[in-house]
Order: sequence, then C-alpha cells, then structure tokens
Amino acid sequence: MILRKSKIFYKLTAIFMAFMMLGNISFAAVMTDVTESHWANTVVQNMVDEDIMAIYEDNSFKPNETASKAETLIVIYRAAIAAGLLTASEGAILADSYETQLEALNMPKMLAPYGGDVYPALGYALENEIVVMDEVKYFVSEGAFTGVSRVEASVFFGKALNLYKNENLNKIISLSYKDAFEISLSALKYVNLLIDYNIVSAKGDSNGNFNPKTILNRAVLAVFADGYYGAITTGVSEIPTTAPEQPSTTDNEVPVIGDPDAPVTGDVETAETPSVETVTGTITDIFSDLKYLEVKSTAGKVATYNVKSVPIYADAVAISLDHLKTGIAVTLTIEDSAVTRVDVPLFFDNVSGSFNSISGYLGTDKDFRSLKIALDSGGFDFKRVYADTRVIVDGVSADIDDLKNNYYLTIYYQDYTAMSIVAYSDDYEFKGMLTADIPLKAPTSLEVTLEDGTQFKAPIADGVTFTNVTGNRLYENDIVNVTLVYGVVKSITYAGEVRDIKGIIKGIYIKAESEIALDTGAKEYEIVPVDPNLNIIAEDGEEGLNIYDLRLDQIANVHIGFDGIEVIRLGDVADIEAFNATVTSVITTSNIMIVVDDSGISKTIAFAKNSNLDITDYMAGDKLYISGRKITEGLFEADHITSVTQ
Repeated sequence: MILRKSKIFYKLTAIFMAFMMLGNISFAAVMTDVTESHWANTVVQNMVDEDIMAIYEDNSFKPNETASKAETLIVIYRAAIAAGLLTASEGAILADSYETQLEALNMPKMLAPYGGDVYPALGYALENEIVVMDEVKYFVSEGAFTGVSRVEASVFFGKALNLYKNENLNKIISLSYKDAFEISLSALKYVNLLIDYNIVSAKGDSNGNFNPKTILNRAVLAVFADGYYGAITTGVSEIPTTAPEQPSTTDNEVPVIGDPDAPVTGDVETAETPSVETVTGTITDIFSDLKYLEVKSTAGKVATYNVKSVPIYADAVAISLDHLKTGIAVTLTIEDSAVTRVDVPLFFDNVSGSFNSISGYLGTDKDFRSLKIALDSGGFDFKRVYADTRVIVDGVSADIDDLKNNYYLTIYYQDYTAMSIVAYSDDYEFKGMLTADIPLKAPTSLEVTLEDGTQFKAPIADGVTFTNVTGNRLYENDIVNVTLVYGVVKSITYAGEVRDIKGIIKGIYIKAESEIALDTGAKEYEIVPVDPNLNIIAEDGEEGLNIYDLRLDQIANVHIGFDGIEVIRLGDVADIEAFNATVTSVITTSNIMIVVDDSGISKTIAFAKNSNLDITDYMAGDKLYISGRKITEGLFEADHITSVTQ
C-alpha cells in the first residue's frame, strides 16, 4: 500500500513538473528581493525563468539563504530536465527505486520551494554516481538539511557535468588559488573541470582564494547552476541512461565507491586523506544486497564502506562477501578514497591434497557437485562445490572444470561445503617481494607479497634452486621470481629489490626493455630496468613525461619496484630548512600566515598536512623558529614551529 501511494505521489509530481515547465512563462513572477541592482540578478532570473531554481510563495528568492546539499542536487536534476536530458517521469522512477533506502535515512521528501523534488533528485544523483548513499546520510542533521560548501558543490556539478561531457579528468592540474592546498585531491579535478567550462573563476576571489569550505547561499548556487546549464545545453554528444526501464524495489544498484572520485563515507572533504591508507577494526554489519560493510574501527568510529567488486581475502584465500560474518577482525585497504581490498583472518577449516575428480551435478535441485581429493595423509576426502565457490588456479580466477589430475589443492570449507579452492599446477611462476629474510644455508620458509598484494607463504624443502644470489642470504624487500610445481617451491631467483635511490643519469638505453644507468656514488654506474608504466615527474611537478624527455646528467630521485624503475622525480627533493621569523599577519580562512625572517625576507607559511599545527595558535608579532621545506621562493611548508622567547 505504501509503495502504491508513493508511485502515485511521484507520478503526480512528474505530471505537475512537466506542466509547469511547458508553461513556465505564464507562471513567471517578479521577485521581490532580487532587483535589477542585485549583483546576481541576471543569473537568478535566468534560473527562475528556466524553472531550474524556484521562488517562494511570497515571490521572494531569498538570495542570502543557505543553500543545502539537497538543493544543489535538486538544481542539477532540474537543469537536466530543462536541458531535455531527462524527463520528470524518469525522475519519478528513480525516486521510487531509492525510496526505501532514503526513508531509512529519515530523508524528508519535501524541500521548499521545490516541493517533492527531493527523492527524484537524489535518485538521479545516486543512479549516476554523483553521490553515494554514504554521503546522503549526512544531508540531514537534527531534522534540517545541511549546507553545501563551495568544494562540495564543485564536486556535485563536476561529476554531473562529466556525465555528458566525458572529459579526461586524469590530467595534470595546477590551480593558481592561494588556498589550493585546502582543496582535497579527489575534488581538484572537478574544480578544474568547472574552470575549463567557465563555471567557476580560475582566479578566485579578490584575494585570489577559492574558499573551498565556505557555505554557499542561494545566489551563489544560482551562479553555479547558470554556468552548468549553459555547459550541458551546448556540445552534449551523448546522453547516458538515467533510469531503469522498470522501477525496482529489490535490486537497486548502488553507486560504486570503487570509483576513485567517490569518498569512503561522509562529506566529500573526508577525502583529504593519504592516497593509500588502511582501516582496521571489526565487522559490525554486512549488507549483502548492497555490497556494503559496516566496520567499527579500532578508534571506535563506525563507518560504512562499499565493497562491490572489491577482492576479499581470508589470509591469502579469496572469498566472497557472503562468506564473511559479523564480529571478525577486518583490514580495509583504501586508495584515493576507494576500498581496493578487504582482509580478514582465516576462519574456515581447510584440507589439502591432490585433485582426483569432480562429479556431475547432484542433489534434489542438481545445484552442487562432489569434489574428490587425495589427502596428504592418505585416503580421500569429498567436498561439495556450488556455482559460487571461488576457484583460484596459479593465482588466477578459474572454473572448477579447469582443475586437472595431480593439481595440488587447499580447500577452505564449512561443514561439507567448499567455500574457496586454491590450486597449483605443475608449472606456476610468479614475482613477489620477500617479507622475511631467507638464509640460504638453512632455508625454512618462503614469505612474499605478490604484485596484487596477496600474501604467499610456503615451506622450503631440500632441493630448492637459488639463482642470481650474491652472498648467503636473501633479504626482506628483495624481489624474487618463484617457481612452484604442484604447490612445492622448486626455484627462487633474485630479481632486485624495492628501494628508493638518488643519482645522476649517465645512460638512457631505449629498447624493448629499456634501462637507465645511474651514478649513485658507487664505483660503477648502476643499470636499472625501466617499468613499462614508468612515471616521470619534472622539477616543477609536471607529470606524464616519458623516457624521451630525460637528459643525461639530470639529478633523479628514483623508486624501484617489482618491474624496475616505477617513478623518476627529477631534481633535488627539498631538504629540511629552519629559520627565525616574526609573524606579520595570520589568515585563518586560508590556514596560512605571513612572516618576515631575520634577513627581512617575507614568506608565506603553510602547514604540512600531518604536522598538527593550528593557525589559531599564532598571531601577529609572534617570534617563531620554523622548520620545514621550501616549496617555492615565497612559499614554505612548516613541519614544526617553536615559540622564541626574548
């Protein structure tokens, strides 16, 4: 009954909106508080005329009223309708699809002066991954819609714009704002996209600032909306599918946090974290249908993470989300705000042996097969294998029918059911980084991290061949090539080590497998292979250079990974500097201060992200001892600051 009423509500809303937009000129009213002298008169009038933004019943626009996150998405949604990229009926279907989840968040359906546009707009935003449900739950606080910051609005508009523009966002970005360092890395590309389409100014305000944390009012939101509407009504070559053909109440598709643009939880500014981090804690809830995990971290914070398409491992065993259970420890690997890996302790029983046979389908429903293995201890064992049982052969996902006689298996099971099967063929070679030393005279075990992050551990028996090893030991962080025969270690070859070195480029050998010679101060030049995905960073921070841009005698800071040189940063890395200075001004909104050192040189001091320095602790006239790094001639990044007493 509730669902039927909901459908009627959204259909009526859609019909009313369509009627209003067809005849909006006849309903136009003179705004009482945005006159011709108002700075935003033109854009506000445009947005009202296009029925993208609405006025209140008393004909006021309320330009100084706080704009909310919900209103921002409503404006984006209505702009798509006004541009002919979406219909109100499609919006009604999307609203119905996400209604249950939004109601669970106590999300109001109405927002003045837009009426019932809240759920259609949020449905449109969720369906197109402009936001994720983790963000939406922060849209309301104590019954009121929360305000939208300039950077949040930029991310919303930027993601919406790129639905239709399909621009390459993975390019070098250098913003000129004085407070650019306050813009999170995940938001930078969307701010830059809006600059490219003249939706926001590349110069910032009169002080050269972007003011990312400033809460917008409705007049400023109209400026964003006007620029956005202009952009999507010109040059749009492809309109994405915005709604399913039929409304669904059971299998709603949730936007993927695997998108590096999406925050893990909460507001977009929570993405201001290191590009790679880990979260450890305990699983408190599992939403199998939504592909979400709720985790309580060791610090006591409860957050929800989207793990759709994310690999899950119990130790080195690949498992599925359905195999997890609440109350167990978990470690999440997060890269650029996206969960990329889930690790839990091994909580299944396991048995090992050689593959013998696999039966046909059995059972009343013909839904499982019987796997027979020859046990190491003698005899046989049988386990049920279902369609969703994970099978890994030589580190690669496979099918149960890919198993062959004598393949060595480890079966992880519950009761009689195989949950995951790890198999090794007669010839499996892989590359990994040692996580523990191996003394060659008395080797006992091999412990490595593979290139995909998987941990592998196996005993080293007599007869193992060691190749290309200098000395009597392999060390932690050494890179090795390993050969297994039916799961038994047969050979280990030294292939280098993961490390960072600094040197002068003395040779550049461009060929099928390129190499670079470096003078590191040793007696001989070190010749290092080049990773095919080499990233070269110029002295000014420009990325995307290739090996042809290198020159002899350049200073290079080199990171060597699994397949050779992965990163070359040209020029010297900034050394730590320290000096005495006097504060001349403190700019709290930008989290910077201006100082004059003992030589009379003025410098802008920004704070390193992990420094725990607080701008409110300082004032003009303070005498300070500042330690950190010189970024440019006029900009200094402080790690430590100490007050100097006279």
